[in-house]
Amino acid sequence: MNHTKRKWVVSSSILVVDEDARVIANTMPMMGVPNLCVDMFEAEANAHLIAAAPDLLDALKGTDGTPNVPMVLAQALQGRNDVVISMLRKLCSINVNAITKAEQKN
Repeated sequence: MNHTKRKWVVSSSILVVDEDARVIANTMPMMGVPNLCVDMFEAEANAHLIAAAPDLLDALKGTDGTPNVPMVLAQALQGRNDVVISMLRKLCSINVNAITKAEQKN
């Protein structure tokens, strides 16, 4: 199973769309449905989290040359500390960017 590979962004607070404006998710609260309704603030936060999902997945998997934990450990076991430090810096930066997008901190 594959997800849409284009960049995901929040549009109009509650819609998550790809770069071609195709709807990925709609977090619109279901008004009038008891116990299933979230407020607009929570709906918007959910949209940001969903939009960040591909970035978070890439950060965990280490795709496109991004270092991941197993890659860093392999270099550490080989005693390549300079490479380990460089990889950890890049990994931390990618993780911070993905988390910032998920938490909508611009």
